[in-house]
Amino acid sequence: MAIPIQGGFADVEAASFEALPRGRYHVTVFEGEVKQSGPNAKHPGADYLAWTLKVQEGKYSNRNVWYNTSLTEEARGLLKAFLQCFYEEDELNNPDFELDINDVVGRECIAVVRVGTNPNTGEANNNVSRCEAYDPEAFELAEDDEELPV
Repeated sequence: MAIPIQGGFADVEAASFEALPRGRYHVTVFEGEVKQSGPNAKHPGADYLAWTLKVQEGKYSNRNVWYNTSLTEEARGLLKAFLQCFYEEDELNNPDFELDINDVVGRECIAVVRVGTNPNTGEANNNVSRCEAYDPEAFELAEDDEELPV
């Protein structure tokens, strides 16, 4: 099936997404879904939560970064650290706590982003090392050309 492209591409510059500079970004949880780890993972076939985080401010507004939290027993501390951005300690420590992904979607936090290298392509990519609670009065957006503090 042919799709007409109005005007063609003569006046359009090809675009690509460069990795974001390392730093702390104000983000909103845009999406979360349960996935299974692949055959080469530390725990093949184990469930994890794949979170899409959308940058909210500055030059990189509307760009996405991704953060995964394993659902394995040994990784519950990392999941708890992420959820502490959104829930009170009493809620998380309740033995009957149940996570509803939809309760997290739309909430804000700070993503601490690092730059690494994609082993498959050799290109720079981003890695969210952790998330922190968002405090609008304490968060400072860096100038466009400054490296954001980590």
